[in-house]
Amino acid sequence: MKNVWLILKLIRYLLVGIICLTLIFIYKEDITFHPTRYTFEMQHMYFFITTAILPFFRLKHQSWFISDGEPVVSYKQKALDLHHQDLAQNHKDRKWTSNGVYTNPYEYTSVDTMSHDNMSEWLYSIAKSVIMSILFIFFGPIFIVIGIYVKYKS
Repeated sequence: MKNVWLILKLIRYLLVGIICLTLIFIYKEDITFHPTRYTFEMQHMYFFITTAILPFFRLKHQSWFISDGEPVVSYKQKALDLHHQDLAQNHKDRKWTSNGVYTNPYEYTSVDTMSHDNMSEWLYSIAKSVIMSILFIFFGPIFIVIGIYVKYKS
């Protein structure tokens, strides 16, 4: 079962590499849509080889391509957290409080704000993956040399 997940992960990384390679070709105008045509150049062999190496390199150095999972917190959530912290520390013996407990019937029922924190984290992870894949396709040998250097340094 572990091998199946590994193969699926490699296929997913290869698909991301193919999408990035297509974006590079569209940017360089080697692929056009009106009329639909593809112009082959010798430098494309380099791009194809680095795209083929990309899934294995991504598997070995996942932290370079995927965000670290540190949650993205919006300014609204930070403000709400600071407000709750202030209430817990300074507002004691008031109308709606008992010592150490804060209840406010007029506050919203949710302790979280309606923000896009989780979506921002997901989009950041995808953007980092795509940008690093494009950079790897352009500068593959440099990435490989850095990877070998980091491996033997530690």
